[in-house]
Amino acid sequence: MKATNKRGLFTYVVGDGLASSADLAKRGIITNDALTLFVRGALPSLAANLYRHEQHPTVETNGAAFAVAKAK
Repeated sequence: MKATNKRGLFTYVVGDGLASSADLAKRGIITNDALTLFVRGALPSLAANLYRHEQHPTVETNGAAFAVAKAK
């Protein structure tokens, strides 16, 4: 699990998204909705590559999108 810097896979993907990968609209802001989309898209394939089976996060979104971080 060297690729994830000894963190859990979900935590690794969320951290990567917050670092800037989840800035899907390239506006310099990461919203909760964009982070959700990023994690949903990145986690299954990364888990398949590392563990030979996909992992799918369980998420629930409700309400308006809001900023959670500035993209670096």
